[in-house]
Amino acid sequence: MKNNSRMPTAPNRNFKHLVGVTLEIFEIGNDEHHQQGGDFCCKGRVTQRFRLLEIVSSRRPWMSGRVIILPEIVLEDPLRGAYPSSLLKLRRDSNRVLCELQAASCTAWPRFVYRQYEVKRIVSAVKQYFLKLVTDKNNASCAKVPDDPVQLSYWILINFPMSDSIRVEMLSLNNALQRLQRLIEYFKNYEQSIRCIGCFQQIGNMKDVFFMSASGPQGTYVNPSGYIHETITLYTADQIRVDSVLSTEYSWFPGYAWSVATCARCHCHVGWRFTAVQKSLVPKLFYGITKRAITLPGGAAPSGNVPAEDNLTDLLPHRLVML
Repeated sequence: MKNNSRMPTAPNRNFKHLVGVTLEIFEIGNDEHHQQGGDFCCKGRVTQRFRLLEIVSSRRPWMSGRVIILPEIVLEDPLRGAYPSSLLKLRRDSNRVLCELQAASCTAWPRFVYRQYEVKRIVSAVKQYFLKLVTDKNNASCAKVPDDPVQLSYWILINFPMSDSIRVEMLSLNNALQRLQRLIEYFKNYEQSIRCIGCFQQIGNMKDVFFMSASGPQGTYVNPSGYIHETITLYTADQIRVDSVLSTEYSWFPGYAWSVATCARCHCHVGWRFTAVQKSLVPKLFYGITKRAITLPGGAAPSGNVPAEDNLTDLLPHRLVML
């Protein structure tokens, strides 16, 4: 897909101590269009976090540096040491509440204090809040949402639309339960509107975000010109103008033709509208909004340019196609 306008890049900054993640590449595939330029498509999953200590080389399209792997602290059941041996055999789902009340009575704190650190309860709560914010709940429930608290925190931070500043803040936490608790707080106060970065005009709503793939509602793609776009898929969008020209060339979604979409107020490029060219495809029409062109919850209102702390996309290598 082509885009003649390039969003403003982040200014040179000191990226020392920046937090990032390592990826395990589990699928690599070639596309006939990308083969001509030597590119390939790949999918990956987050395995661990790191902190950047030093940039060794920043020559494009690659950047290398010295990093330290951050520890992942896993907390055990907070009441594990308080259970009398006589209750261990009775601690099942049917007797769980009674056993926890009995164990908590042997400590200095009531049961509700320990419930704040129950892994299963927190994981369940995060998933419930997540489903409330996603329109296509049937598709979301079928997605590969992890049950492991560490992988769940990674999955949501990578796939759910949010500002880079919020994502980096949560990735800086060394405990998965703490990240999940922070996500619950974040979901409770989530602002539904998606606004243009140029004029702050509302162009979309979180209730219209849906899963185009099992990976999640957000994907990372690159067009033939080498520009990387973190793209969010929406059923509908408001206050945008769509070019009348349709093209299936280099389409990120096979079977769909794309057309350029711009903000109706400031005419900034905000993404694309995808129209099905095959009758069997559903949905027949949807929008792909590039994260470079919008403000997301957790980011400040724009002042003409993308805030430096909220636009880390330029750190991605140009050869990255999809993760």
